Amino acid sequence: MWNLHRPKGECRNKIIKRAKNTMIFIKVYIFMMVGLTVAFGFPPLQYMLSQYLTRKSLNYTYDYSVRVFIIEYPFDINSPLIYWPILCQEFWILIGLATCWVTGDTLFASLITQLTIQFEILENDINSQVKHDTNEINLKRNLIILVHRHRMILRVTEELERIFSPIIFVNAIVASMIICVNVFVIEKQVTAGIYMEAAYNTFITMNTFLQITVYYVFAETLTQTCLSISNTIYECGWENQNRDIRTYIQILLMKTQKPIYYTAYGLFTLTHEQLIKIGNTAVSYYMMLRTTNQRSASF
Repeated sequence: MWNLHRPKGECRNKIIKRAKNTMIFIKVYIFMMVGLTVAFGFPPLQYMLSQYLTRKSLNYTYDYSVRVFIIEYPFDINSPLIYWPILCQEFWILIGLATCWVTGDTLFASLITQLTIQFEILENDINSQVKHDTNEINLKRNLIILVHRHRMILRVTEELERIFSPIIFVNAIVASMIICVNVFVIEKQVTAGIYMEAAYNTFITMNTFLQITVYYVFAETLTQTCLSISNTIYECGWENQNRDIRTYIQILLMKTQKPIYYTAYGLFTLTHEQLIKIGNTAVSYYMMLRTTNQRSASF
């Protein structure tokens, strides 16, 4: 698509700005995910270092219970020869998960930005052709080409939705659970005066919310860009063309008026409204945990 249809003039400046904004966002996102990975992996090292610095004798017995993941192993971890290899293994798993996490999210942002730019180029070409092409034969041929271009971009969009649907679905469910549990934990830590731990969990919660925001914001941008094409077609002065040209433009208008929504297996759409619903769901889970905890404490 890039080799056949290159932007010009103001449209070129607009899409370059969009591409640069996406690159800046991706760099900031990667930086925050690196911070999140460090936040997950640092506590075991900090705990072991604090034990080493505060030990009172050479025969001090270390506590090996703090690790990266809360996993029960089928053997006792009571010596450094067992603890450090397991800790290194968990670090590698953490790095691998973080890499897959960041790669998937940034790839989605990049691909959606590419599709959004292609829709913007198509919108600019439609407006230019209808307003400035006075040759009826050329205009008919170009309108047919524009319809095929629109269909091709739609096929790519649908294929991306098919690929990312399971990722979006799992992401939304897991992120909602992490956010509601972390908010519950943060409240208890603030109440107990453990402010460092509360700040640590707040950072994790913010990064988790940022991750689900990536999908919703970029998908919403694509949806709005697709809808703006139909507005451009309607305002391009098509009513002043002859009957054949009006028919072609009306067909293109009908195709572009159908909104494009990214979904997770069709269960929910990626819009700003749905993002607010996820936040409300997390708050509901939090209130349920809080109520359950209060009832348990009363007995």
